[in-house]
Amino acid sequence: MSHSAWLFCALIISMVVILFLILKVKLNAAISLVLGSILMGVLSGVSTLETIDGINAGFGSMLKGMGLPIGFGIILGELVSASGGAKVIADQIVKAFPKDKAIYAIGLAAFVLASPVYFDVTFVILIPIGIALMKEINKSIAHVVGAITIGAAAAHTMVPPTPAPLAAGEIFGFDTGLMIAFGGIIGLIGVFLVIKIYTTVLDKSAKFWKPESDISEEGIVLKEEKFPENKPSFFVSLIPIILPIVMIIINTVANSVMGEAEPEIFKFIGDKTTALLTGAIAAYIIAVKSMGREKAEKAATDSLSSAGIVFLITGAGGAFSNIITIT
Repeated sequence: MSHSAWLFCALIISMVVILFLILKVKLNAAISLVLGSILMGVLSGVSTLETIDGINAGFGSMLKGMGLPIGFGIILGELVSASGGAKVIADQIVKAFPKDKAIYAIGLAAFVLASPVYFDVTFVILIPIGIALMKEINKSIAHVVGAITIGAAAAHTMVPPTPAPLAAGEIFGFDTGLMIAFGGIIGLIGVFLVIKIYTTVLDKSAKFWKPESDISEEGIVLKEEKFPENKPSFFVSLIPIILPIVMIIINTVANSVMGEAEPEIFKFIGDKTTALLTGAIAAYIIAVKSMGREKAEKAATDSLSSAGIVFLITGAGGAFSNIITIT
């Protein structure tokens, strides 16, 4: 076997081991990625010392470029959610669609919200809306949950400023503005297409959804989420989400048109850190007006309690990427 072929095999083996550790062993994703990086280095003939140095360098390099944008993105998403803005956005999107297309509206709302807001938070916000519509549109809970999952998963993996696509862009050197544009367009087309396929299969086959066995005797019980009474308007709620995206895209367009002659100001406002800092500040101002300074500060602080594992996984992804580069 040639060296190139063996490197490819080593990469596949390492990825399989990482997925096995995460999905079957239920090991922490960051630890799994580091173990996979070590395995990749060893299988490729890189010395153990060089492998560890490569892991440390890749981890640090990734967080150097992504640490602050991810942190600001987490704060932004939490403030949009806590202020009630995410709920307002979801309600308005669903209301804008006719009832026979409401299942697509739920998917679209999930797609929009999951760009700045975490997947699980998006899910919690949208489930009560989906269940309220369920009887009106004569669809099952499986239809609603499926549409939310499809929309949120697409945005969560394809559209910055969510941490995963932000990190992917950093690893591969992609322009963030182009990722937003192509990820948004292709992702949204995919969402509607997959929802159509999913609901068609669900409607025509009784094998996939059996209410008598798939719903417990207790039925569906929802925990009521509390939002501030003074929720922001739909357009105000969108400001923290749209502002960073517009800033990044302006830089991308300026770079495409002017090339090396692009003024520094465009590079500054379009930088991921600057754009997401601006979005986080906008979200904070809106949250203060909606829920008061004390609660807004608490929401921003509490949001960072989940940031540690995100930083670890992102950094470990950078480490794995660097080991691949070294080999």
